[in-house]
Amino acid sequence: MLRLPAMPDGRVDLAALMRELARRKVISVLVEGGGSLHAALLERNLAHHALFFVAPKLIGGRDAPTPVEGDGVPDLAGATMLDRLKVRRFGPDLAIEGDILNS
Repeated sequence: MLRLPAMPDGRVDLAALMRELARRKVISVLVEGGGSLHAALLERNLAHHALFFVAPKLIGGRDAPTPVEGDGVPDLAGATMLDRLKVRRFGPDLAIEGDILNS
C-alpha cells in the first residue's frame, strides 16, 4: 500500500506521487483518467507527452466532458502546446500525439 499526502481539496498530491514513483525507479506512467486528472497533471507540469483519441461522434453541450477539464486558460496565448505531433488513424478514430511544451 502507498500512502500519500492529500491536497486541501482532498485529492492525492500528484507531485508527491511522482516523487515516490521516481524514488521507486518508475520512469514512465500511463495515465488513463478523466478530464480533471489530465488538467491537474498539466497545471502542475507533471505531464510530458499526450495521446488523445478522438472519435467521429459529436456530443456537445455545456456539460459535456472534455479530455482536459479544470479551469482552462483565459486566452489562446496561455494554451498548452504540443510539439512533434503525430496523427494516426485507428479505424474511424483519430489519435493525436505529441510532446507537451511546458511554459
